[in-house]
Amino acid sequence: MRAQAALFGLLLVFGLAACGGRTESPEARVRAWLKAGEAAAEARRLMALKEMISAGYRDEAGRNRRAVVRVLMGYFHRHGSIYLLMRVEDISFPEPGRAQVLLYAAMAAEPIAGAESRTDMRADLHRFELDLVDEEGEWKLLSAAWRRAAPQDLIPLGREKVSGLFLVPCGASKINLTPFLGHLFSPFPAKFHA
Repeated sequence: MRAQAALFGLLLVFGLAACGGRTESPEARVRAWLKAGEAAAEARRLMALKEMISAGYRDEAGRNRRAVVRVLMGYFHRHGSIYLLMRVEDISFPEPGRAQVLLYAAMAAEPIAGAESRTDMRADLHRFELDLVDEEGEWKLLSAAWRRAAPQDLIPLGREKVSGLFLVPCGASKINLTPFLGHLFSPFPAKFHA
């Protein structure tokens, strides 16, 4: 069940493959793709999310595109509201037509905007490594790896320890967002490799 929730979170943070004009940089195209996916997931547009997955998709658990779509359908059926907050940590291009993305995504059942002022905000936080492929001018997800974010993931190098951070008892990955939103999702520069 946790694996399905994490997989759904992965699919929520990327989306529609249409990326606009070819004058955009590769980084801008990837970021636009991620943003469109976030919007599609929050609007619960299953077909839009399905279209951004490569027919050759295969993840660590051996899931293919069809299995991922079934997980999405189940998640949409079980959860009425989906809200996301994501932080792109790194985008690299190991070869032409390929992109690798490292990002963190907070997923909640209520709006996350303005969460800095709330003390009761809860969200699932995951770390995702995405491998994208350019198929006929459109980014598609080729493979992915994910895990629950650990407290040390939330503290960028060179920053002081975040006080008040806690995991909800029962070992779930739900984290009180208030103490770290300013740290993880602040505008410090993310790395980019051309």
